[in-house]
Amino acid sequence: MVAEHVIRVEPGSEMDQVLSEAEERPVVLEWHGRRLRIVDEAGVQEPNLDRVQERLRMITGAWKGLDVEAFKREILEEREQDSPGRPK
Repeated sequence: MVAEHVIRVEPGSEMDQVLSEAEERPVVLEWHGRRLRIVDEAGVQEPNLDRVQERLRMITGAWKGLDVEAFKREILEEREQDSPGRPK
């Protein structure tokens, strides 16, 4: 993992005002043709690994008995259908 580079923002600065908007709505910075989303870490929760493992155990075997070849044929047939708005 790469170490964080923390940049301190001075209170009352232009950047402070821009970042204050992040409390109300997502803020995206455009920089060299790239879009960088500002995320408030206070609202981000670490995944609960025990809960993730429990959910994985619950769905294990859910597709048991599935006819894989029929499933693949169905997907291919649906992809070949003309959908409104789909680029040609």
